[in-house]
This record gives sequence, C-alpha cells and structure tokens, in this order.
Amino acid sequence: MARPPDEIGGHPRKVDRPHKTAEAFTDAGQAIAAVKERLNAEPSGRWQYHDKNGDVVGYVLRFDPPGKDKTFRPISRHGGHWFIGAMEAPRPLYRLPKLQSAKHILVVEGEEAADALRAIGIKATTCPGGSNGVSNTDVAPLAGATVSILPDNDTPGERYAQTLALRLEKLKPRPEVGIVRLPNLPEKGDAADFVPTRRKAGRTDDEICAEIEELCGQAEPMGPTERLVVTRMDQVESQVVEWIWPGRIPAGKLSMIVGDPSAGKSMLVVDVAARISNGAAWPDAPTEPGIVGDVLLLNDEDGLADTIRPRLDAASAKALRIHHIGANRRRTDSGAIIDQPVRLDADLQLLEEELAKIDNPRLIVVDPINAYMAGVDAHKDVDIRSLLMPLAQLAERTGVAILAICHLRKSAGKAIHSVLGSIGYVGVARVVWLVATDRDEPERRLFLPVKNNLAQLGRGLAYRIVAPHGAPHIEWEPAPIEARADDYTGGDDARRDRTARNDACEWLIDVLSDGPVASKEIEVRAGRTESRGGPYYEQKKISEYARSAPLGAGHGYHRSPTLTQQHLKPNRRRLAKTIKIAKSATIQKLAILATLPRPTEPTRPRSDMGRPPGAVLDVA
Repeated sequence: MARPPDEIGGHPRKVDRPHKTAEAFTDAGQAIAAVKERLNAEPSGRWQYHDKNGDVVGYVLRFDPPGKDKTFRPISRHGGHWFIGAMEAPRPLYRLPKLQSAKHILVVEGEEAADALRAIGIKATTCPGGSNGVSNTDVAPLAGATVSILPDNDTPGERYAQTLALRLEKLKPRPEVGIVRLPNLPEKGDAADFVPTRRKAGRTDDEICAEIEELCGQAEPMGPTERLVVTRMDQVESQVVEWIWPGRIPAGKLSMIVGDPSAGKSMLVVDVAARISNGAAWPDAPTEPGIVGDVLLLNDEDGLADTIRPRLDAASAKALRIHHIGANRRRTDSGAIIDQPVRLDADLQLLEEELAKIDNPRLIVVDPINAYMAGVDAHKDVDIRSLLMPLAQLAERTGVAILAICHLRKSAGKAIHSVLGSIGYVGVARVVWLVATDRDEPERRLFLPVKNNLAQLGRGLAYRIVAPHGAPHIEWEPAPIEARADDYTGGDDARRDRTARNDACEWLIDVLSDGPVASKEIEVRAGRTESRGGPYYEQKKISEYARSAPLGAGHGYHRSPTLTQQHLKPNRRRLAKTIKIAKSATIQKLAILATLPRPTEPTRPRSDMGRPPGAVLDVA
C-alpha cells in the first residue's frame, strides 16, 4: 500500500511503527480487512478497546475456522496509524471508560465472558491477551476497588487469577481482592457458559446476577503476600511463664548452656532429659513433683550405643521417652536413599512434623548447636538471628523448651560476651547458663546464670560427675552457690589485672620522680611483695622490661643500669595503653620493646654503657 506523500517536499511521510516490518494502515477498517483477507474468513467476534479518554486504541478479532481451533488476531493504533498486532504495553483493560466509577468490578478471562456478565448488569472487564496478558496490562484503574476474579475452569485460568491477584495487591490504595470460582462449570468453562446455563434452568437475569454477587460476597478476601504484622496490645491476653525447670529452663522458649569443651555440659543435658523422662524432682526442689514428657535429642558428637544410652541408663531415664534425631533421610531423583546431616535452617519443618508424632514433647536438645548450622557464619549477627528466630518461634508455637549447647570463645571477658561466635546467640536466647570447672576443686562443676529475661537471675548450683558403676552420671549439691559467671570467664579477672598494671605504671613513674634510680634498686623495691598477681608483682615485671631497650634499627639491644623519669614521660600514654591490652608477660615485653623510638643522637660504643646520651626509653 502506497504511503501518503509528505506535505513538504513530496516524500513519503515517516511512520512510527511498532515493528520495522509492520504494515501501516490509515484506519482500523483497513487493518481488519487485511486480517480477513489473510485468514480468508470472517471474524466470529470483535471487541473494542479504549484508552482512559474513551478513544479507540485496539481491537481483538476472533476467528473459528472450520475444523480448526479458535484463533485471535489483535490490531492496534500506534501514533496516527493502525497495525496488525497487539497494543503497546501497558495495555488498557477491556471497557475501561465504564470502570472508572465502579466500586465492585469482576475480572474474567476473555472478552466474551465479560460481555456475558455485562448483559445481566454486572460491571466486568478482562486483560487483553487472556491468561498470558496480565503482565502487560495496566491494572491501575482497579486501585482501591473491590475486585472479584472469576477464572476459567482450567489450569491456565487458575494461573491467570493468582498472577492478577499478586499484581493487584501492589496497587495503592490496595484493592480488596477475592477469587470466585463459579460452580458446575465444564472443563475450560467460564462466565460465558455459566450465564446461558442458568437461563436454560429458568433463572432470570436478576436472579443470576444476585447469585454471582452472593458468591463474590462469600469469597475469602486474599491477604497481601507481604505486610507488617501489627498486634494491638489490648487484644493480647497476659500469660504466666511456664517452666520446665522452675526459674532455670522455661517452656516454649529457647535457652542455652555454654561452656568450655569437657566442662560437663552434655552430662548436665543428659541429667535434665532423664528427669523429664521419668518425672524426677529437680535438684534444687527435691520435695516438689517434676514434669513428665518426651525429649528430642540432636547430638552428633557422642555415640548412641556406647555413650548416650549408658549415660541415660545411669541417670535412670526412661529410654522410650528419649528420641534421637540422627540424620535427614531422603530419596534422590535417581531413587537412591541417602542420609544427610540435619540443618536447622532447612529442616525445621521436618522437626516440627516429628514433634507432632510424639504424644507429650517437652524438650528439644541441640548439642552442640554449631553442628547443625552448615553454611551459616557463626560470627555474623544477622545470620545467627535469622537462624535462631525461627527456632525460637517453633518453641513458642509448640510450647516445647529448646535447649541449645554452645562453646565459649578463647578470649576472656564478661560471661554474656563469651559465647563462641556472634552475640546473637545470647540475644535470641531467653535464658543462658554457664557450666564451668571449680578452680579450687577440679572435680566440681558449677552451673551459673548468665542471663534470664523471664525471672530473677538467681543463684547457681554445683554438681559432680561420678561413675561408681561404669557409666558416669551427675550428683547435685543441694544448696545454691554464690559464685558468678563473670568470675569464670575472665571478665573481672581481666579488669583486676589491668588495674594492677595501671597501678604499677604509676608506681614506676613515682619512683623516678626524684631523679635517676639504679635498675637493680627498682627491682629490689618492686620485689617487696608477698604474693603473685598483686600490684608489686606487676611493678617488678615492668621494671625488668624497662631495663632492656632497643636503640633503633641496627643498634640491637642493651642493658641500662639506670632509669630516669625522663625515659618514661614522652611515652607515658603509650606505656599505659600497651600494658592495658597486653595478654601475657611475653607479649607485654615485645610490645614495650617494639614501640621504642629511634634515638636522636649518635650512639656511644657499647663499652661506654651502650646507651647514647638523650636516648628515650619508651615502655609502651
């Protein structure tokens, strides 16, 4: 078809085409005629699409050739011309101008179904392109409305409804969306089948309309796939915290027991599990009845037959109430059966399913928890909380106490900061206990409170691990103890140690305040101590280190028989800082020597005491 000449210059006008090879038509009639000519058939259906201003922007033509499946051909306006092909995205909804004032809109799959509902007085629309057209349709006109989606009775229809619902919930304001499935539809049937079927059954259009409106009202509104969970506190009923072990292990919460390897954590867990299995009283309340229930045990470090079962027997446990979870057994795509390690991030649903199979589950033990965290960085707070929060929610949901075992880090510090890995362990757990070896009695173990968000911190207990007849078990001391967890993680010791070193620094500066003092004399003064670990002991160490100092690069080390305060003053701050952070005598000495400045004057021969005049001693 010849294109009209441009008004200026006589050249053909440049046409903005949706596709480079698309043929442009001056009006819709020409485009429709071209489609009919290509298919050699008349359309059995023709549906018109409008933009928000009411202008026609496209048509959808349906053809039903004899002996073949139905086929659809769209034509569209692009610029000032018409083309054979779909409208540009985003495409308008069917009968868009009629929807703008509607509060309740039914969305069906296909123009024929929409027309069937419109014929009985229901405002209905569809996405151009049917079940595959949702993503390219402008659904913004449905924002804030009540929308009922009526899918075709087939799999593509269900997919159409779910995809459309997901798009609608992202609108602002969010529409109220429900999916309505018309009853007694044939396979692939839709509203275009429902309405004539009801008419044949003697229903009037008003009755059919009322039936559909009733079905829409009964549909459960679809909630958003993503929203904040907000609970008004007047809707929450206060509850008293339930305890498995009163004041020590709460029900429905995540608790932790931490301690060094071989401290006796697993033995304590066996004792707790045994008491729950047989209903024995707790050691700090021997006259009170215990709690009876089942225990799920995750322990991948100890053997079942030679370690765990003998310990349970020694603790008088009822073995039929102890359930060990050893692996996740699954079938591969090839049909092979394999056992894989249990992972808390991937297998929590399986764990909850096992809980449902047990009559009276009361406790889950994870010993140690790091063994069930494959792929999780134990030192990243976000990762640890993301893993532990679902575990804590499982405890809350089921009312089961979860007791996780964890090791301590090597460095000293406050007990609450001493758990190996992220602080998230202690942050998520509601109660945390420390198991430590008594310094004075190595055979005695201490069970000390670190954190308790649900009750008073309370006092600890002591126990011993005994094995009179082979397998070991625990014997508890009846009285509580006064020891604190910080006393056994180095928290207070480290502070006292740093204070003693600071005092020693000040002492050394004070000794030199009246002038030079012989190094040996300083050692004699510092040696007047009755015990190791006090400030005078620290003074002696510092004075010994101060006698040795490097003269700078290439000068080596020498012994200085005399010290003056001048040696210390320029580096007093570095002296205090270095000794504060020192971890051992050797590290202290190396740190002091490494921070000495290079001398500013030439050195004398070693025969002349080896120290150049004005050399500064920095004992940082």
